[in-house]
Amino acid sequence: MQRSETLPTVLMVDGDELSRSRAAEYLRQRGFTVLETDGSALSASGFETLPQVDILFSRVVLPAGKSGFELAMSVRNRRPGIKVILATTEAMVAHKTYHLCEEYLGKHFR
Repeated sequence: MQRSETLPTVLMVDGDELSRSRAAEYLRQRGFTVLETDGSALSASGFETLPQVDILFSRVVLPAGKSGFELAMSVRNRRPGIKVILATTEAMVAHKTYHLCEEYLGKHFR
């Protein structure tokens, strides 16, 4: 089956390599282009040097005390049209995502 439209490019940000690679592979099998990072060296300014990214898919808690919320807000300030998906296993943080992203996922996709 060939798709007529080009699917978005997703930047997958997750410090858990196993979760990140499984989710990225799932999206690739469905035709998405996926770029992966653990987030340790990613900043909003560094985001601008990446190829075209249409969707930021980030874990809420990132390595080295970084936050997916902060990353999402910084990226949105630089690229307002980007879609954001945040994932976490912590139900208490879900209410914080409503203004930052199009979708909240409880991180049960391991």
